[in-house]
Amino acid sequence: MLDRRREELKRVERDLKPLEAAASTPYPRITYDDAIARLKAKGFEVKWGDDFGGDEETALSSEFDRPVMVHRYPTACKAFYMKQDSGAARGRAMRRYAGAGRSRRDHRRRSARR
Repeated sequence: MLDRRREELKRVERDLKPLEAAASTPYPRITYDDAIARLKAKGFEVKWGDDFGGDEETALSSEFDRPVMVHRYPTACKAFYMKQDSGAARGRAMRRYAGAGRSRRDHRRRSARR
């Protein structure tokens, strides 16, 4: 986006530094288990199997200077169409937390990404 829309973003006086930082390196990835541990350390009352709400998403994303990917969610807290690991109670679902409680679900198949 920065390559194609830099001038437009400047025109609307968008601060490009956070976007440049996010685009310059791969996003950090943490497991669902790690996310639960981080949230508990921050005083959140979460247990394994819970899905995250806006407050939890904001708390996790505040630890990073760019979006963070949380992967290996328990299948019980995700939608029926999320891919599962074979024989596991965990899904291949991943969520990208971009900050301020905004998330994006990344569960689509490769063919759907084209």
